[in-house]
Amino acid sequence: MKFKKLTVLLTCTTMVASVLSGCGGSTPAASTEKGTGSASTGETTSYSEDDILNLSMFITMPGSEINDDNEIAQMIAEKYGVRVKETWLTGQTAAEATGTLIASDEYPDLIDSDDMSLLLDAGALLPLDEYIDKYPEFKEKWFTEDEWEKFRQPDGHIYWINPFGTAIPWNNQGEWNWSLGVGAGAGIHGFKQPFWYAGVVGHVGVEYNFWFPLQLSVDYRPNIGIVAGNKTVAFNTAGFYGVSLGVRYLF
Repeated sequence: MKFKKLTVLLTCTTMVASVLSGCGGSTPAASTEKGTGSASTGETTSYSEDDILNLSMFITMPGSEINDDNEIAQMIAEKYGVRVKETWLTGQTAAEATGTLIASDEYPDLIDSDDMSLLLDAGALLPLDEYIDKYPEFKEKWFTEDEWEKFRQPDGHIYWINPFGTAIPWNNQGEWNWSLGVGAGAGIHGFKQPFWYAGVVGHVGVEYNFWFPLQLSVDYRPNIGIVAGNKTVAFNTAGFYGVSLGVRYLF
């Protein structure tokens, strides 16, 4: 078996780099190459080529591989000491590609798969618990304690997370408001054969102010009264359905 285990971390490049620079030395994959040199200890750390940890990553979705001499990848490697070589899905479905990895018993260092449970059952994943606890600034900002628990598997460990599915706690970040009121209303509809209406107008509204200048609102405004016109007088039943949605930019 070429690789004993498979480590699954973030697919966000910068976060991968920052996390793995602290735990890459313990990654058991045989493809990992790490030099023995030392990085500078100045205010801005810069890693030499011998110090950079090279990791492989397979993503079970179509994509384009970057060149080995990619300028951005090299900047990340020099700053964080980690270089990730990405391989994307070609000619197979995500399930087929994952099955092929399991059958071959050869894994990349990192993987983003739609069938993580298959990899877990095959014993291909390493728990991330100790790495997550090692970076409290990441742990506290990305998910709440309840959200972290949702990633925990039946054996009590966390093997993968979904950085692109982060749930933002709206009630903590933004602000909910509601309104309630009653008043009178009257008006005319049409010109050739106009209808007059008059009655009591209610108002029940809920709005949410985001943490950026945007507001969403839902309003229910029933109109209870009478309508008259064309020699008829009737109860205004259409006024019960006064629902409106609003999107506002807050100055």
